[in-house]
Amino acid sequence: MRHIIFLILTILSVNAFAGSEENVTVRQAGEQYIVNYYNYEADIADYFAKAGLQGSGYTWGALVKAAITTESPELLEQIEISPEGGTFIAYNTNEAAAKKVKSVIGKLSADLNYRKKMIKIASDGGYIE
Repeated sequence: MRHIIFLILTILSVNAFAGSEENVTVRQAGEQYIVNYYNYEADIADYFAKAGLQGSGYTWGALVKAAITTESPELLEQIEISPEGGTFIAYNTNEAAAKKVKSVIGKLSADLNYRKKMIKIASDGGYIE
């Protein structure tokens, strides 16, 4: 069922994000909240390339895990991070956790110093590829 939801969200997200500045969505499907994120911005891709990282959904998953571990460790076991190639996806049943993931992604996208800090934490923690 989760793969079907992912496929539907991927199709909807590709269409929704064309020309959209909002790259993070939080959707509710039954009792689950699904956080979905794409980022194809050249400056972020260049940043990750220069840092020797893929910049894929797996990179974002590692950075989100580092941020949640640092800022709200009590939420970590409520969040299932499930990256797929260029897409970051997280599932949970807690709306506050979903909102925290969305907030962290926004901060990682916009704040270079925060991103650098989370890359270090993710590297030290063995989360990053």
